[in-house]
Amino acid sequence: MQLPEGFVEIDGVVVDVPALMKLKHYCDPNLCKNGRYCCAQYEITLDKADMKRAIGLMPEAAKFAPEVGEDGEFENPFDKVEPGRWSMDCHEDSGACAFSFRDKQGCGWCSLHAAALANDLDPYAEKPEVCTMWPLAITESGQKVLSIQDDVYSFPCAWKRRGKPKGLYPDIADNVEAIFGKAFREKLEAAIARLQDGTEPEAAKK
Repeated sequence: MQLPEGFVEIDGVVVDVPALMKLKHYCDPNLCKNGRYCCAQYEITLDKADMKRAIGLMPEAAKFAPEVGEDGEFENPFDKVEPGRWSMDCHEDSGACAFSFRDKQGCGWCSLHAAALANDLDPYAEKPEVCTMWPLAITESGQKVLSIQDDVYSFPCAWKRRGKPKGLYPDIADNVEAIFGKAFREKLEAAIARLQDGTEPEAAKK
């Protein structure tokens, strides 16, 4: 299969390299004060593994987001939407994920992320996969394609990089590794380097 210009295939995943290369993103809750933030813009869906991890962190998450539970009593923030898939409840006033909260300064936070940090856990291994992946996105229409969220540049934490970047922005590379693993990231970065010097074939199947 001939891929669009600049795309590569790594371990069966087609990667939209131009989109990933152009994106600069980093998570800074201060940016959420007066603009859109990801916890309040999407329906968050989970598989069984995601839900199991979230339930395990609920006692700690409730310390940051009281709507999850108080005084040892916990709400059920999950609604089944299809076999093996659940959606996360939202705050009635803001539409934000039930696990999100704002601090006294108005910064937006994830209580699962905060709970993981408080317990010396990797937050990107503990949060739902879709949350760890953002602002990246996977579409599947016959072939799995890794790209970016369509509306990412409407968020205050995302910018288009100027000039001709030589590699992925560090936070984007870290997102890739968190979802696909270190070996995938290394293969992708090697493919990008070959694209830069013109030696990358049309489809890089590693």
